Amino acid sequence: RNLVLQRLSKFNVRVSEGSPHAWLELPAPWTSESFVNWAQRSGVLLLSADGFTAERERIEHAARISVSASPDDERLDGALALIEQALLHPFGLADTPI
Repeated sequence: RNLVLQRLSKFNVRVSEGSPHAWLELPAPWTSESFVNWAQRSGVLLLSADGFTAERERIEHAARISVSASPDDERLDGALALIEQALLHPFGLADTPI
């Protein structure tokens, strides 16, 4: 939990105490679909908020990060570092979000 809050402090991220996952609101130009696709190609497994939305019309551009899925803090921090860089520099990546 602390790793997520420290690494992604510049962004809108929510982690409830004791929760095994965090919610990350994606800044423009990212959409849920483009970010999850980028993450998968980068070796980071995330889930889109789309699967957790009850209303079809209102889809939040967000991703769910599983905090407990990583075997250790070092790997979690590495994945969070990749996420941080993608959010800070979306157009500096080989695969752009658009």
